[in-house]
Formats: sequence, C-alpha cells, structure tokens
Amino acid sequence: MGNSLCFEVKREITEKPTLIMLNRDLFRKITENEIYLKVLSYPDFKVAGVSKSYYYYALEKLKEINLIRDRKINFKLVVSYFYDNKNQLIKIDPAFIFIGKNLMYVFDSRRRCNMDYELLVDLGIEDGRNTNLCKKVKKALSNMINEYLTTGVINVI
Repeated sequence: MGNSLCFEVKREITEKPTLIMLNRDLFRKITENEIYLKVLSYPDFKVAGVSKSYYYYALEKLKEINLIRDRKINFKLVVSYFYDNKNQLIKIDPAFIFIGKNLMYVFDSRRRCNMDYELLVDLGIEDGRNTNLCKKVKKALSNMINEYLTTGVINVI
C-alpha cells in the first residue's frame, strides 16, 4: 500500500458510523486487496467491476467484520491495531481507512506524505501548503479516535 489510496464511495453510509479497530493482519488483508475496497465502495458488482460470485464472497466477509451492515458502510474510521506482548498493551498502527464526503481513503502515515486535497478538506485541514501536513493529518485522525473512544462508539475485531 502506498501512503494513500482513494476510492469514490457510491455505497450508502449508515446514519451513525462508528470507529472500527481491526487487528493488523485483518486490516492488511482488506487494504491490500483492491476487491475488498471496491466492494466497500460500490453497492453493485457490475459497477465495482468484480465477478458476481467474488463480489458476494467479499461482501459477506466485510459483513462478518462489521464494516458493512444492512448494505451500508458502518464506519467513519477503521484503525489498524496490534497487541504488544512485551508491554501488554494494545497499540494503534498509523494506518487508517477514512470515509469522507464522497471518497474513501486508505492512508498509512508511515509512508511519504503526499496528501490528496479532498482528504485535507474532509479532515478540516485548511492550509494545504504547510510542510507539516502529515502531522496535521495524524492529529486530526487522533482527535477523531479520541472522540469515538470518549463516546464509546467502537467495535474491536
């Protein structure tokens, strides 16, 4: 995965999208397979450009992990996490799937930061010329995670 991938979102989004935390392996499985990302984005296999059988197979897998519910996207933000056995802590990777107004962004802030203008707008970041964009994006996503953790609207899978 590069630092950012964008997909136009044609699938409806649930009325109250949540934060979903996926373990690192499952997160990678989803984000490194363009078919899963297309199924998330498009409500129809023909528009997604995927065979009908593979589309419905991927759709069922996405339903099992609560990314899709009632044929709608069920999240605003998906976060990758891992368990640190040494320190007995759950740690968040700097890799995310974020749903904006019309786009879904797959973003890994460990990579070189080339930001899409739409991502900055959707995160409320106004100064796109600033050299600290990566830090601003990380802070905006971190604030979003903190907001979800405070309100208790979270799924851990």
